[in-house]
Amino acid sequence: MNISIRIAKASDQEKWDEYVLTHPTGTVFHLTAWKNVVEKTFGHKSLYLIGERNSSICGIFPIFELKSVLFGHSFISIPFAEIGGILSDNDEIEADLMSRAINIVESTKAQFLEFRNRAELPGFKTKSLYVNFKKEITPDDEENLLAIPRKSRAMVRNAIKKGLVSETGPHLIDEFYKILALNYHRLGTPIFPKKFFENFLKEFGKNAGILIVRTNEGQLASAVLYFIFNDQMIPYYAGSDFSFRRLGPNDFMYWELMRVAVRKNCRIF
Repeated sequence: MNISIRIAKASDQEKWDEYVLTHPTGTVFHLTAWKNVVEKTFGHKSLYLIGERNSSICGIFPIFELKSVLFGHSFISIPFAEIGGILSDNDEIEADLMSRAINIVESTKAQFLEFRNRAELPGFKTKSLYVNFKKEITPDDEENLLAIPRKSRAMVRNAIKKGLVSETGPHLIDEFYKILALNYHRLGTPIFPKKFFENFLKEFGKNAGILIVRTNEGQLASAVLYFIFNDQMIPYYAGSDFSFRRLGPNDFMYWELMRVAVRKNCRIF
C-alpha cells in the first residue's frame, strides 16, 4: 500500500474537515476550526500531518508545537482539547503518521510528544488525569429529565420553581466571560483572554454558542460555551456564581442546554 505523509496546507481544510466529520472517532477538536482558534489566539505553530493514498486522505494527525519558559518545549495533539491524536483508516497508516511525528519531535530536540487519546498506545506512558462522558438524549424533555440523577433532577425542578431562566446567543460573550473569570479567580487560575472565546464563536459559527442562566431578578448565575459536532452537544467551558448555588444554577444550565440540544436535533450530550 503506497502511503505518503505530508504537512497539510490551507487548501486542504475542506478535505481535512470532511474526513474528521465522517471518521467514526472524529471529534470537534480535530476540526481545522480548533486549529485556527489556537493559532489566532496564541500564535502556536501547528504541524497537521496528512496521510494520502491515491490523492485521497486516509489518515490525519493534528499536532501543535509549544514552547514555554515555564513548561519547556513539547508537541501536543491537541492543546486546550480533551481529545486528540491520530484518525486513520487502519493501523498501518496510524503507524506511518506516528513515525513521522516522532521524527519531527526528535529532530527539534523537544522534550516529549503528548497524545490525548481515548485509548492507550502500546509503548507510550499513560496518564489518566481526565474523565469525560456521553449520554444519549431523546426528543422528549420529560424522558430526558427522568434519565438524569435524582439529586440533579430535584435541583432542576427547584431552579424552575425559583424562577431561573436561560438565554442563548453569541451576544452573551461578555456575561459568559464575566462568570468564567469569577470561577478561574476563585480557583487561583489565570483566565484565558476573551479573544480565545470570541475566536471560538467566530470560527465555529452556528456550531458554537453561549447559554447563560439568570435569577428571577435578572442576576447572572451561570454560563456555558458549547460546541455541536455532528449529532453531539458538547458543553466545554462553564462556570457559575457560587453565591447562587442554593438555586441550582449549574443543574439548570445543563438541563436547559440539553433542551437546546434536542431542538438542534442532537442525540448525544
